[in-house]
Amino acid sequence: MEPSIIAQNYTCFSHSFNARKTAAKYKFAVLIIRFISHMKTILIYFTVCLASLQAIAQEMVFTTRPAAKKVGVQDRFEVRYIIQNASNIQKFSLPPMNDFDVVGGPMQSQSTSYVNGERTSSFELTYVLKAKRKGSLVIPGGIAYSDGKTYRSNDVNIEVIDG
Repeated sequence: MEPSIIAQNYTCFSHSFNARKTAAKYKFAVLIIRFISHMKTILIYFTVCLASLQAIAQEMVFTTRPAAKKVGVQDRFEVRYIIQNASNIQKFSLPPMNDFDVVGGPMQSQSTSYVNGERTSSFELTYVLKAKRKGSLVIPGGIAYSDGKTYRSNDVNIEVIDG
């Protein structure tokens, strides 16, 4: 073979090799762009899932809290019914209070706070009660209706003594 033919074949091979290299680089770049695009989609889904978990983590909490666990039979005392993280409370009611007279209330308080981007809301109803007799008595939990569901707070035992 003549040297000029060898040089032409080498040059031709070199150009086709460079073209293949360029095509490979282009295909690689396209793959990287597609990967980044998919990662954006995955990141968006991940963010939505985290936000959903945060909303689920903030379930409604409904508690009964008396001012004291031991009271005198002549004493009046406050009982707070606290509803936290409820989206919409349509109604609140007390069950029958057989061992107590309701002598005051309800007094209502509502608050919302944001700490580190997390929203917490609280709704409180306070009643003033007086025991009808001595002994170990049960303050019944309140009943709340929110978003078509019925919730009941905890019952609380208190001791009523002379005085």
